[in-house]
Amino acid sequence: MSRFIVEAVADDSHIHAGTVVETTMLVSVTYDSGSPADGLSAENFKLRTGHSPGLSLAVRDVHEIATGEADGLYELRIVPKNRSTWNSGVYLVAIDVTRTVGGLGNLNSDHGQTVARIVVPARFDSSGLMPSIR
Repeated sequence: MSRFIVEAVADDSHIHAGTVVETTMLVSVTYDSGSPADGLSAENFKLRTGHSPGLSLAVRDVHEIATGEADGLYELRIVPKNRSTWNSGVYLVAIDVTRTVGGLGNLNSDHGQTVARIVVPARFDSSGLMPSIR
């Protein structure tokens, strides 16, 4: 059983309230020794929204960025669950990363977690201003 060191940054620059647009999160996963944790998939990543504007999030897809120089990097595509639309506000998202290894009767798991922030602004109107600014 090993400890994962997990770091994450969300790109929330293109989402706003009232849409179902996916956002991306870049996640670095390494072992406590510093070596990259390769070969993870969507099943290895779980999201929890401890503080959110009334909405749960899901990992739609995971793409491993395997450059040979920066292994252990993953791009997560995040969407609101159940095809809901984004609500405006600040989402504090816990990212749990777990990989179970070993055969039946010899299960060990590698685990780590971190927290990221997604900020969703109110929807802009046709003038480019938020309705409350007019």
